[in-house]
Amino acid sequence: MSVHEKISRRAKAKPKPERPRTLPTARTEEINETQVAQAAVHDVHESQSKMEEEPSLGPFLPSWGDSSQAHWMYYVPESKEAVPLWAEEWADFLLEWAEYMNMHVVSVSLFITTRPFREILDKARAFNIIADILVDKGLAEWIGTHRKQLRIHWRPLEEWAQIVYRWALKTGSTRIDVKSLVIQNNKLAFSTLPEKDLLEILGILVENKLAVWVDKKKGAIRLKV
Repeated sequence: MSVHEKISRRAKAKPKPERPRTLPTARTEEINETQVAQAAVHDVHESQSKMEEEPSLGPFLPSWGDSSQAHWMYYVPESKEAVPLWAEEWADFLLEWAEYMNMHVVSVSLFITTRPFREILDKARAFNIIADILVDKGLAEWIGTHRKQLRIHWRPLEEWAQIVYRWALKTGSTRIDVKSLVIQNNKLAFSTLPEKDLLEILGILVENKLAVWVDKKKGAIRLKV
């Protein structure tokens, strides 16, 4: 069986999760304040509990296993026709892996030194091919022009805004700013987001009339309660 046939068979057998096909924007759907406030009474720390589990960079493996179990998945196929399908499988896994690790930016150096990606032959080239699949789907974007770091969007910013708002209601944090989210609340999943994304998330809360700017330049808001 050729590499292409093996990948094709595996791709058909594996159900693909539905994911958003465009980059999240700051102005998509208006947050329903009532629903958000009600949700705050319940388990609003889904992202926090994930962070507290402290997953290591260890063996979170794709469904096809490691290189000893599916060696054909650990090198870029020679056939040009097989490359996109191979890259699709790895792109799906990279998205799942990033979410599991609560990681928003993946660098080429991390990719080539972390299992299972480090088992891929020609790792740097593979990273670019796989990353471009996510970029083309609107699920990632390159940081800078050197293609060394990839920002992966495994959760839309609108959803992050809801999580931040629920957390703020739960903890009574009526004044929020980007620096405090990063430094003082570094055990929370959203604290590892890039600062520019945190600023946009606060902007979403303001846009949806759930908060007002205290200092827009410094990224500080006050919730309306």
